[in-house]
Amino acid sequence: MSVFWKKQENSIVVQEWDSNPCPFRPSYLKLKMKKVSCVLALGMMAMLLLCQVSVTKAVTCTVAELASCTPAFTSPTLPPSKECCSKLMEQQPCFCGYLRDPALKPFIGSPNARRIVNACSVPIPKC
Repeated sequence: MSVFWKKQENSIVVQEWDSNPCPFRPSYLKLKMKKVSCVLALGMMAMLLLCQVSVTKAVTCTVAELASCTPAFTSPTLPPSKECCSKLMEQQPCFCGYLRDPALKPFIGSPNARRIVNACSVPIPKC
């Protein structure tokens, strides 16, 4: 408790000061709101960063997955099916491995295979 003299009113004022800040005092509430706002802002930024991280799915490299492309591969005039394009996109990380395989290289590196990949707009990686 503190006692002091107010000259303007010629009176003694008794004021109690608590060592713990009152949770309902406006200055205390402003400070709490700033802390809460900062924590919320940091949390939202962290969530945005986590949401933007691209998740890569493990691909099993199996040439048999490309069986739906066989009709387009055997007939140069036939366009690839949607399923073929989907499988090509899925198997794209495997292309370099397929090109390194001597048994698959003649098929994967052929002009017909390039035509199918281009028709599906699947980028060909540089190996």
